[in-house]
Amino acid sequence: MTGSKGNARAGGRSTSAGRSPGAARYAEMRDRRLKERAEAKRQTRQALLEAGLEAIIEHGLDASLDAICARAGYTRGAFYVHFKSREELLVGLTEWVLGGMVDTMLGTQATPEGLTSTIERFMRGLEAGTWPLVPHIRIAAIRLMDGINRWPALRRSFDALITQAIERLTQLATEGQRQGLIRADLDPGRLGQLLTIFAMGTIMLHNVGAPIDFDPQRSVVLQMLVEPSRGTRGQPPRVASE
Repeated sequence: MTGSKGNARAGGRSTSAGRSPGAARYAEMRDRRLKERAEAKRQTRQALLEAGLEAIIEHGLDASLDAICARAGYTRGAFYVHFKSREELLVGLTEWVLGGMVDTMLGTQATPEGLTSTIERFMRGLEAGTWPLVPHIRIAAIRLMDGINRWPALRRSFDALITQAIERLTQLATEGQRQGLIRADLDPGRLGQLLTIFAMGTIMLHNVGAPIDFDPQRSVVLQMLVEPSRGTRGQPPRVASE
């Protein structure tokens, strides 16, 4: 009797071996709702960032938050779910716009390249205007740079992005030296700093319309990095495949 009742109870609900069909359906619906909410939240935040970027381009860093919300199609309440203040919105824009510049400059960490290949791609992409966000960066980046001097949180965010760029270039330089592709007498950390300064300066000059002759710049930088034996006198060094 006891055994048959126990078996009947076990057959009517989940056991240690697995969940009942009802519990599995509930878990599936719950996971779907969580994913939908997360995606809706991401889309709302992105819409506010895009609206904030457009407003800052048009009206500067003091653009009305009400106007930004109206442009995005959301209320001030929705804004404060994602950003506690104007400063937090500007930090988000800094990470999106300037962080996008860093990722475009260096490639994503998921798809690493060698140092010389990274420099080649950076220079050619900038020259061709194929960078993402390039139409917006010209004004937005300059205004965000101005905001760095006004809001400490922006300064911290910008400093973190620059540190990240230096660290990633340092890693590429170290790996290039290990493979014998980069001069061994160069300090990887100092090289990472130098290349970051060069890249940011080139971006800013390009964004304000300064004339830049990209081919000579590219050749000089590669000549500094590659062992002299890899090139011939008066010619850019041959860049090894990395």
